[in-house]
Amino acid sequence: MKDLSNADLNVLVGLKVDMREHNFENIRIRDTSLICANFLRCNFNGSNFDNVDTSGMNLNQAQLFKCKWKNIKIHELHQLDGHTCCVQSIYFSPNGTILASGGRDNSIRLLNIKTGQENAKLDGHTSNVYSVCFSPDSTTLASSSADNTIRLWDAMTGLENAKLDDHTSDVQSVCFSPDSTISGSADNSISLLDVKTKQQEEKLNAHTSIVYSVCFSPDGSTLASGSYDILSVFGMLKQHNPKPIQIVLLVLLIKSAFLLIELYQHLVKLIT
Repeated sequence: MKDLSNADLNVLVGLKVDMREHNFENIRIRDTSLICANFLRCNFNGSNFDNVDTSGMNLNQAQLFKCKWKNIKIHELHQLDGHTCCVQSIYFSPNGTILASGGRDNSIRLLNIKTGQENAKLDGHTSNVYSVCFSPDSTTLASSSADNTIRLWDAMTGLENAKLDDHTSDVQSVCFSPDSTISGSADNSISLLDVKTKQQEEKLNAHTSIVYSVCFSPDGSTLASGSYDILSVFGMLKQHNPKPIQIVLLVLLIKSAFLLIELYQHLVKLIT
């Protein structure tokens, strides 16, 4: 196992070297500060962290299997209190510089990670903002709301670039694929939207109840969705005219789960 001390990673972080998607597998990181380091999609599998200040460190989509953590220091960097009602969603930009937050006050805030200052307040939604998500290149922010829309914003200027209103009910979740396709969920359906054309590519109707969450796999080949009724996993065929095909459907009916619990409890009573 290779040692990385203050003379290694700390210097790289201070010089703002781009360390995204690097392999740091099976290393020992100790006696250093990695405040606000951006380790987006890095591989730390099997690594040891000992006496490290990880405040503000971005480990979004990082691989941390079998990591060991000892004497980890995490300090509150900033208290961000711009919203006037509860915050429903937060998301770091992939470049690690901006934190986006969406709240029940119908607004979105863009915050500078290092200074804690508000870069912009985005007003456009007319109801609760349920979900916010950055594009892979950090230039575009997508937001979904109870006003039935998905909106696209310029992450630098805060200006609204597009309003997508294909759904007929609350849009509970939104996410980007690695190639910047947007997936939004609502009205028991999932929409796949092309960011460049602002057009709907496909609509998936596998669910019979509200779709609360959607998420792409890191390589963009799989889309997962979670609903009140079922969990679905979709395979995405990357062809000239991409068309999603449902390849796996894992059904977990909540009502059935409750019935099984009740049956179990009844059997326990009979046995005892």
